[in-house]
Amino acid sequence: MAHGVKPRRKRSARQEGRLLLELSRKVSTSLDVQEVLDLSLAALHQIINFDGGSIQFVEDGALRLVAAEPGATPEAYAFRLPLGEGFGGRVAVTGEPIYSPDATTDARAHPVGRAKASTAGVRSYFAAPLIEHGHPIGIVQFDSHVVDAFSAETQAQVIAFLPTITAAVQNARLFERELQTIERLRETQRLKNDFLAVGSHELRTPLTAIIGFAQTIADHSTDLDPELVTDMAQRIVQSSRSLQRIVEDLQLLSRLEEGARPALRPVPVDALVAGELAGMEERDVRVSVARGPLLALADEERLARVLVELLSNASKHSPAGTPLEVSARKHGDAVEISVRNQGDPIPPERFAHIFDRFTQLQPADTRSGGGLGIGLYLARRLCESMNGSIAVASDEVAGTTFTVSLRAARSP
Repeated sequence: MAHGVKPRRKRSARQEGRLLLELSRKVSTSLDVQEVLDLSLAALHQIINFDGGSIQFVEDGALRLVAAEPGATPEAYAFRLPLGEGFGGRVAVTGEPIYSPDATTDARAHPVGRAKASTAGVRSYFAAPLIEHGHPIGIVQFDSHVVDAFSAETQAQVIAFLPTITAAVQNARLFERELQTIERLRETQRLKNDFLAVGSHELRTPLTAIIGFAQTIADHSTDLDPELVTDMAQRIVQSSRSLQRIVEDLQLLSRLEEGARPALRPVPVDALVAGELAGMEERDVRVSVARGPLLALADEERLARVLVELLSNASKHSPAGTPLEVSARKHGDAVEISVRNQGDPIPPERFAHIFDRFTQLQPADTRSGGGLGIGLYLARRLCESMNGSIAVASDEVAGTTFTVSLRAARSP
C-alpha cells in the first residue's frame, strides 16, 4: 500500500458546515492553552489528511513549536526558526498561506530545507497563519509523503477554520493571564500580611524598651543609681536607633520603588570597605582586598548601604566565634565585593526567593535575628540601580557568600 495520506470521500456543503461547527465546539471546550492546541490539531486532522502537522507560535522574532502530530522530539520543541526563513518563517512574516506541491523541487524552499524534506520523504507542504488583530501570532503547517496532496478546496476549509483556533487560543491565554493576576494579588496580600506581622513585631520590640526605660526613669529618677540611669538611657538610644533604621529602610525602599536613579562615579572600594568595617570591632572580620586602585562605577552612599546590609545579614546568620570574610577584587571589566559567613547553608529551593521583599529564612517567632526581611531586597535593588548585580552561593563547606558585581571604573 502506498505510504501517505488517503483521499477522503467528498462532503456536501451542509456536511462541511456541520463538521466545522462541531469541531469549533470541541476546540472551545478548554481554557488550557496546551489542551486547546492539541484539540486544534486533532480537529484539523478531520479536515485535512496529513502525515505530519504542527502549530507554531511567534516568539521573540522566531517560530517555536508548541504542538505536533505525531509527537515531536525535545530537540524539535527547542528549535527556533527565525522569521522570514523557510516556508513557515515566510508565512509568519507575510501573513499569507504557502502551498508547495513538491517541497523537494520548490525553488522557494531553502536548499537545506529541500534536502531535509527529501530525506524525510516529505513532498507536499502547506502552511497558513494564525491571525490576531491583523498580525500573525503563529502558523499551522502540514506535510504529506504524496505529491500535490492538498487540494485548493481542502486548503480553503483549513483557512476557514483557523479563526476558531485563534479565538480559542486567545481565550485560553486571557484566562491564563487572569489566573496569574489573581495569583499575584494573592501573593501581594500574603506579603502585606507578612509585613504587617513582622513589622508590628519589629516596631513593638524597640518601642517597648523605650517606653519601659523612659517610664522607669521618669517615675524613679531620684531613687535610681546614676549608673543605672545612664545604662537605661543608653538602651533607649539603642532602641531609638533600631527604630530609625527601620524607618530609613522603608523610606529608601519607597524611593527605589519610585525609580530614583543615582549619579554614578568612580568609588574607591578599598576605602569604602575599610570605612564600613571600622565600626565592627566586636566581630572577627577577615579582609582581603586586591592591591592597587580598585574603583567601581557606583554611588558611594548606595554601595555603602549594600555593604552594610550584607554585613548585617552575615552577622545575624553566623555562629558565635566564627569570622566573617570580606573580599574585593577586579574580575574582567567588573569589580566584585564578597561577604561570606559560616552559618547554616541556605536550602537551594530558597535561592529563587532570597532577594524577595519581606523574605525571612526563619519564621518570625523562632529566628534569632530581627529585621523586616527587606535587607537583601534593598541590596539587590540598590545594585540594580547602579547597573550591577548580586548573587548568592551556599553550601556546608564554604558557608554562604553574597557577591556584588559592579562595572569597574577608570581613575578620574
